Amino acid sequence: MDVKGIVVAIVAICVITVVMGAALGGVYSVTKDPIEKAQEQAKNDAYAEVLPEATRIMSVEEDGNVVKQINPLLESYGFEDVHIDDICVGGDDEKNELVGYVILITSTAGYGGDIQMAIGINTEYQITGISFLTLNETAGLGMEADTDEFKSQFIGKQVNKFEYTKTGSTKDSEIDALSGATITTSAVTNAVNAALRTIRFLTTGGAQ
Repeated sequence: MDVKGIVVAIVAICVITVVMGAALGGVYSVTKDPIEKAQEQAKNDAYAEVLPEATRIMSVEEDGNVVKQINPLLESYGFEDVHIDDICVGGDDEKNELVGYVILITSTAGYGGDIQMAIGINTEYQITGISFLTLNETAGLGMEADTDEFKSQFIGKQVNKFEYTKTGSTKDSEIDALSGATITTSAVTNAVNAALRTIRFLTTGGAQ
């Protein structure tokens, strides 16, 4: 190819790049709002799922100051691999009473990447539900975390801290580890413990 041909090819590539960039930008601008709305709806659905007794669930994070204070505190308690994304309170409008809390939390310790989950906790500090918003673990192994069989082990238990076991649970605080997915089990259990610690701290002023 002569010099003129090379120049023409370069110009053509540049034009195509600009056109494709503009096209992708246009697609992003068109799809951005629907994607954000879908994500918000998925989050709201997860909140309702994990705290079913609540008729209204409201975030306390209007300015993010609570999260900014809680996350460093959690790290000081040994929860280095998790961070709180949102803290909500749930109430029953008919009874005009508080029924519990929802914590949106992300663990960075998953085998396949970040794990984001919504965790419901009632006023007795019992887990009322767990819903995953992000879970990219190994199919047939870590992905089994998103099954009723696994998640139900946390529900209704009133404990200060959960721990997992590979030899069969014998008490409320023990969770049977997923076969071949200890990393996932540990990440989920640690996130649940961090959520419990957060609510206990916020409602008791740090008393355990």
